Amino acid sequence: MADDSEFFADLQSREPLVVVIKTLIYIEHELLEFIDQSVINPESIRAMRLEYSGLVHLAIALGLPSEFKSSLMTTAQIRNKFAHNLHASLDENLVDNLYKSLGPTAKQAAQTSYDLVIQKYPDAGHVKKLADLPPLNRFVLLAIVVKNGVKHANDHLRKHYSRK
Repeated sequence: MADDSEFFADLQSREPLVVVIKTLIYIEHELLEFIDQSVINPESIRAMRLEYSGLVHLAIALGLPSEFKSSLMTTAQIRNKFAHNLHASLDENLVDNLYKSLGPTAKQAAQTSYDLVIQKYPDAGHVKKLADLPPLNRFVLLAIVVKNGVKHANDHLRKHYSRK
């Protein structure tokens, strides 16, 4: 994916099922990109047909900061609730768990991002605290932080170590 325009367009959906499922597709893409950049023969890794959990563990073993592991796994748990339950909803508890799973850098990025939105649009009627956002809006912000954390690791890898 050359840019994030599709990702951000998909996050505009007001349907939690679409947002949650699509988010994991984009995150998994970034994980695969990280793995591809980290190994000599990415086709051999892809042939293993690892499930998402295996991709996360492999990416961590290859150098993705371990700070990401918990939030990547929690995002997958949320996705699984939607994929296997017709009546799943994105409630406060699920999104609180995602926030708690973020590492310190990601938590700071989430708060800073929200603060920037408030500064840029002061008259838009925003709630003062990130924790007070409706669950879908908070999930979207946290999903951006998780995906962009992996994307940032990819960009760093490409810049400093890529063989391609």
